[in-house]
Amino acid sequence: MRNALPSSLFAGFVLFAVGGCSSGSSETTSSVRIRCINGESFCIISCDLGCSQAGCSVTEIAENQRLRFRFSDPVARDSVNSGSISIRTATGVTPDGFFEFSESDTLVTFVPRVSTVGGISTFGFLRNESYILTLSGGANGAFGVRSLSGATLKNDFSCTVVASRGITDEDQQPPRASLLSPTAGSNTAPRNPTIVLRFSELIDTTALRSPLSVASPVRVVLRGTRPDGSCDRDADGVALEGLAQLSTETVGSREVTVVTYQPPVQLPGLSCVTVYVTAELRDLSGRPAIPDQFEFTTVVGTPSPFTVVEPFANAQHQEALVSGGIWSNGARSGLLGGDGRHGSFKPQFGNALGGNVFEWNTDNFTIPGSNTPNGQPAVVTDGQFFFTDMILPVGTTLRFVGATVPKFFVRGQVEIRGTIQVNGVDLPFGIPTAGLAAGQRVSTFNARSSLSNVRAGQPGSAGGPGGAAGGKGGDKSTGGTIPTPDTAGSPGQNVRPPLGHFSIGQQVGTGGAGGPMMPAAGTNAAAGAPVLASLYRGQYSRGGNGGSFLLPGGLPSAPTTPVGLLTSTAPTPGLTFPLLPFPSTPPPGYSSMDHFLVGGSGGGGGGSHTFLLLAIGATTDFYMAGSGGSGGGGTFAIRSGSDMLIASTGLLQATGGAGVLICGDDPATPTQESLTQPACFGISSPGGGGSGGSFLMQSGRTLAMLGAVDTRGGAGSRIGLMSPVSGNAVAQAGAGATGFYRLEAPVPVSGQGLAGSMFPSFVPADNTAILQDRDPVSGDQSTWYPTGQIFPPSWQRYELDVDQDGDGNIDITYTDSGAAGTVRANDPAGPVTIQFQGATLNQAGTAPLPGSPAKPWRDGIGSGAGPGISQDSVTGFRFQLLWNRGAFPSAVIVQLRVFGQS
Repeated sequence: MRNALPSSLFAGFVLFAVGGCSSGSSETTSSVRIRCINGESFCIISCDLGCSQAGCSVTEIAENQRLRFRFSDPVARDSVNSGSISIRTATGVTPDGFFEFSESDTLVTFVPRVSTVGGISTFGFLRNESYILTLSGGANGAFGVRSLSGATLKNDFSCTVVASRGITDEDQQPPRASLLSPTAGSNTAPRNPTIVLRFSELIDTTALRSPLSVASPVRVVLRGTRPDGSCDRDADGVALEGLAQLSTETVGSREVTVVTYQPPVQLPGLSCVTVYVTAELRDLSGRPAIPDQFEFTTVVGTPSPFTVVEPFANAQHQEALVSGGIWSNGARSGLLGGDGRHGSFKPQFGNALGGNVFEWNTDNFTIPGSNTPNGQPAVVTDGQFFFTDMILPVGTTLRFVGATVPKFFVRGQVEIRGTIQVNGVDLPFGIPTAGLAAGQRVSTFNARSSLSNVRAGQPGSAGGPGGAAGGKGGDKSTGGTIPTPDTAGSPGQNVRPPLGHFSIGQQVGTGGAGGPMMPAAGTNAAAGAPVLASLYRGQYSRGGNGGSFLLPGGLPSAPTTPVGLLTSTAPTPGLTFPLLPFPSTPPPGYSSMDHFLVGGSGGGGGGSHTFLLLAIGATTDFYMAGSGGSGGGGTFAIRSGSDMLIASTGLLQATGGAGVLICGDDPATPTQESLTQPACFGISSPGGGGSGGSFLMQSGRTLAMLGAVDTRGGAGSRIGLMSPVSGNAVAQAGAGATGFYRLEAPVPVSGQGLAGSMFPSFVPADNTAILQDRDPVSGDQSTWYPTGQIFPPSWQRYELDVDQDGDGNIDITYTDSGAAGTVRANDPAGPVTIQFQGATLNQAGTAPLPGSPAKPWRDGIGSGAGPGISQDSVTGFRFQLLWNRGAFPSAVIVQLRVFGQS
């Protein structure tokens, strides 16, 4: 608020210097006519702005300033309007206001109108706007102000002013409040009182536009009363909340602010209400209000019963985020989702790896008790998680490790805006800082050893959760007369279907084949020729195949240089796994989760060979060990009881493990190694890449795929960038085949992501289907139900009407009244169970008060049949339903009633 200028600055009238008026008398102008100079019959005597024919001596005004014009004679009221006394901006906008008359109509005042709409005050003049003031006279006098006798001004008058002086405090007094309703000091106020405060002037209502609270400049505090009926002022009391209504009234000639407030809840009987007005409240000029307080007491109350009824006519009170059921003309279970026993999904429960990446181990993972409905930590060792809802934020990566397939059962909604990874593990690598391979992922496997030592082949890398490992590289042949066992690369592990899969047994042979030993004899003599560049041995094993899936994995390539190089034949392509189509006659209970959660296969390992080892001079070895294959992509499933969204920023990734560059370098050293140096790791036969894995995404309502799915196979390892270049060769092991994904919902899957960014490419008949799977348990949760009470009521019981078979008839009414023959809805073998949670709600009844957490979930309301929310001293409640849809798929909840007494 800008500082106000003292009203005395504008109070003194300045005589009209040119135009011919003279006071001509010592009497007041209200009773005696003032003569005009030069014999004019009608003129302006004075005005606030220092009016003269040269303009106005005062050119700055306040936004709420009144402009007063005193005339020599009483004016004809019908001649005063926005045309005869024109106040306009350069674009013709007039200030909001009106004219008033006083002193026998010789004084005409323009009064800017101050309006308060939605708690926001606006004034007649716009801040820092310029206004042109014009009074018509002379030839235009017929359209100007005239006296009662019909005389007009002799000359026009015009000047410009700017509303740049903020807000003025006309009375130079602090605002004072008075209580209009209820009557202060009374003890007859209703329990739902309407409190009306009127101030002595307009106030700055900015601080009153938000709901009243303990920090508001106007505070309403509820306290109890003492036995003698007086207010218990020693108690802290409860600050009532809610929005006040703000308006403007005119009292006499002054506009004032009126504040009207009604508590959002019914007040207890014989309760004391104190309304505080603090100095934090200010008038328009910034002057603090006079602190004051008003007190009244509500009438005696009588205990009254109440019933909260939920008819499930619509989803108004269903908590959509964590619910899968349908509330419409009764409540029905969702198709999927589970019981939500692990609470709301939070990626931060995993191991933070930095960069907003969180790693979850599916073999051993703990959900903290602070997140579970029963308050107890939950240890997950089978990869199955049961959440109420799942949101993976943008920029967040959820990475799974472990052997167990992760399966998420989500009771309510799922939104994937970040990245989910179940990728196969890459082969070990280092990144050298110098040399030909600087900046690349270079193998860290040392394939060489002295002549008499055996070097084991490099182990294959692990698959993603549920995926297969890559094959081990072949062991180094010792060069003896009998080849050392396992000198060929091992095949990668086969794809991993779930137990009981329709095609079980047909996964055999899907892992990438390993590379053979080269030369096959495995002896020193056999290793003697050919010789490349008169220096190096020239037998090369092509390496391993890529892992297969629906398509065969890739085959290793043969280097075309150097001339004279002998290479092994390519391994036989791997077999494919018959995943499609879904069986037309599946076994009883067979589901998509049983069928499509198949882990990718591993790439084959490279065989032992002699490539680019020294053929003459002081040789230390004749063979080297083979490199390992990389693991297959894992598999992952999410079932949502409600809507599922994979946003445009979402990515589902189940790629095969990646290979590495094999160039003979030790990446830990800062410079490129020569093949002739003992530190060279050797150009081992490369291993194949693992195949991609799989995703299964199922929604009980709608599924929108706007993001991307990536189940590409991993690239096989490669050889290259060797020094000297006379021995350089470029070749690559086989790449893994692409994996698979499946999207299912009761209605067709939608989304722009289906048109691209999908690996494999989207084929509607293969990658989507109408949902057929069902979960035996699903769940719902309500929003909070208020009772309209400030203090906890007496909670009594609930009644739940259930139609077990959906035929339209109520088969059972559950209750926790404890009466003989009644039962609670807490048997998991029944159609539905219900639990209640209480809390002290805010006065809007929408959420628990800050600092007042929700109480434990309980089986009832009262104490007639065991502990209910009555023991928690709460003012509101919510409930959750768990449906036994496996046994009662058609059950309908007709109505819930909760009984209490205020």
